[in-house]
Amino acid sequence: MNLKRITLMLIAVIMLCTSVAQAKTLEFTIGSEKLYVQDVEIEAKTIDAKPYIENSRTMIPIRAVSENFGAEVAWDNAERKVTITSGEIVVELFIDSDVAKVNGEDKKLDTPPVIVDSRTMVPLRFVSEALGKNVEYVSASKQVLITDESPVMTINAVKVTVDDFRAWAALLGYQLDPAYADYILNDLSTTILVTNLMAYEAKSNGYSLTESQSFELTNSISSMSDEIYETSLVAPIAKILGDDLISSHYVADLAVEEYPKTFVRAKHILILTTNMETGEKYDAAQLDEARKTVEDIKKKLDGGEDFDKLMTEYCEDPGIQTNPDGYVFTYGEMVPEFEETAFALKEGEISDIVETDYGYHIIKKEPLPEMDETIPGKIATVKLNEIYEECMVIGTIVQNMSFDELAEQLFGDLLIEMPQEK
Repeated sequence: MNLKRITLMLIAVIMLCTSVAQAKTLEFTIGSEKLYVQDVEIEAKTIDAKPYIENSRTMIPIRAVSENFGAEVAWDNAERKVTITSGEIVVELFIDSDVAKVNGEDKKLDTPPVIVDSRTMVPLRFVSEALGKNVEYVSASKQVLITDESPVMTINAVKVTVDDFRAWAALLGYQLDPAYADYILNDLSTTILVTNLMAYEAKSNGYSLTESQSFELTNSISSMSDEIYETSLVAPIAKILGDDLISSHYVADLAVEEYPKTFVRAKHILILTTNMETGEKYDAAQLDEARKTVEDIKKKLDGGEDFDKLMTEYCEDPGIQTNPDGYVFTYGEMVPEFEETAFALKEGEISDIVETDYGYHIIKKEPLPEMDETIPGKIATVKLNEIYEECMVIGTIVQNMSFDELAEQLFGDLLIEMPQEK
C-alpha cells in the first residue's frame, strides 16, 4: 500500500457520511487539549488538562470522559475518592491507589489515579470500559477513540465499528450506492477480516511500527485537510494504514523464511492418458502406447540422456511453452501425486514414473529461483487460512451486527425501496 498515494486520495475523497443517528464518539490526542465529540454533529471542545501516557497507560482528566457520556462525577475529599455514576454502574477510584471498585467489586489498576495541577487524571481504558464504552488507541496518530457504539464484529478482541467500515469504503473509493449494498458490504467485511487477522498475527509475533514509519505516517495524517477531521475518520484511517505497514513488514519477513521450506520448482515430462479437451480417458491401446513411451523415456534418462532435451521432444504438457524452466508451486497447487513426489525429491534428482489423472509424469526437482513479487501474497494467503481456521475453532471472531443493521448504519436514508423486477 503506497502511503503517499493513499494520503493524496484521502484528501481528494469526499468522505462518506449518512443522516442516520450515530453513536457518540470522543476523540482525544495525546498531549493536546482538543477534544472532538461526535454525536449527530461534531463539536470541538477544549479540555482542562492534556492526556498523557504513564506506564503505557493513557491518563485523561476524569470529567472529559464521564460528563461527555452523561455520567455524574462526585469528589470525596476525606477519602480522596472519585465516584462516577452512569445508570446502574458505579465506579469508585481512589487517588494514588491501584485498587478501584466497580459496583462494589475490587478491580486492580495498572496505573492509579493521580492529581496533576489540581486536575484528577485517571486511566482512560479502565474507566471507559467500566462504563461500557469501547476504547481504541491509534499509535500512528497518537489518538484515542472512545465510543458507545456497538461493534459490527469483534476479531481477536478488536472491536470493528461502523466508522471502520466507512474508513475502508473511503480508502477503496466506494460510493454508498444502495444498488450495490450486497457487494460493498461483503467486500468490506472480507477486507476488514483479512487485514485484522494479519495485523493481529504480526503484532503477536512482536511486530510494531518502526520510528521512521510512525514519523512518516504521523506527518502524512497531520497534513490531511480539516474536512477529514469533521468526518471522524482520521483515527480509523490511521489504524488501517499503521496495521498495513506492520503486516507488510511481517509478511515480507515471513516470505523469506517460508519460501525455501514451502515452495518447490519442478520440471516434468508428461505423456497424456486423458484427452485434455474432452476429459475422456484414452482407450486400452492408447494407454498401452503411452505406458511404453514413458518407460522408453525413463530408460533414456537412466542412460544419461539430457532431461531438458527429452522434455522438449516428448512432453505433452502445453504449459511448458510458457514455463520452460519448470513450475514454482506450494502445497495444494498441483495434483497430490505430482506434489508429493516433487517435494520428496532432492535437488537435481529425477523421479520414477508417476501416474496422475492427466497421465504419466517423470519429474525433476530444480533449484528455486529468486523469490518474485507473487510469493509473499501466496504465503500470506496460506497463513491467513491457518489463522482463520484457528480463530473459528476457539471462537474469537464474533459477528455483533446483522447485515441489515450494518446496511442501515452505512447507507441510512439512501436505502430507498429498490424497484422490483416484473
